[in-house]
Amino acid sequence: EVIKSSVLSAMEANRLYSISEMLKEFPACKDMSNQKLSSLVRQMVLDKQVERIEDKRKAFFRKVSE
Repeated sequence: EVIKSSVLSAMEANRLYSISEMLKEFPACKDMSNQKLSSLVRQMVLDKQVERIEDKRKAFFRKVSE
């Protein structure tokens, strides 16, 4: 939960992020594997905190505006 909240707070509104961009840009994700972050982001999508958008078969994620 702590990691999820720090990822969510690091996300800018109306910006699309790929998993690899999150791994590079967010301090909370520095030591995380791609699979672990994907799993956390998937949970955030299910909790309706983040939305998943596919563009040219690549997944991007955007913070849901409150």
